[in-house]
Amino acid sequence: IVELFDWDETQQWRMCFEASHNLGRPGWILLKHPDLGTLVQSVESVCSAAAAGKPAELQKHIDGLRVQDWPSNSARHPLRSAAETGCLGCCTLLLQAGIDFEALIQDGSLQFPWKMRPSARRVLLVALSGSKSFEL
Repeated sequence: IVELFDWDETQQWRMCFEASHNLGRPGWILLKHPDLGTLVQSVESVCSAAAAGKPAELQKHIDGLRVQDWPSNSARHPLRSAAETGCLGCCTLLLQAGIDFEALIQDGSLQFPWKMRPSARRVLLVALSGSKSFEL
């Protein structure tokens, strides 16, 4: 997964950094090739669908995407967006696709629109993920 930033003047290339490393130097990535088609799928659509609370749209965007590799320190995280809007359907889809929530709970950045203790948030997420292990 790479995080994409500004477009170049041709609107074909995006500035990027590898999400797992802060290299300090940007690179450029071509999103769509005229002959080969789509080279890189933008994850902005994943975050937008999660933030809007649209599970059906989110499902289309996460099919084939390795969400378990999504870095927890990413500025835009789909599980964080889905939780903040209170869309449990989106949370469930992301959790069942394998997205990791433990780091988001530990750093306190995963919040729901209703008051919950951190242990209750974890239990809710474990239940939504389909796991039968409720070690508290």
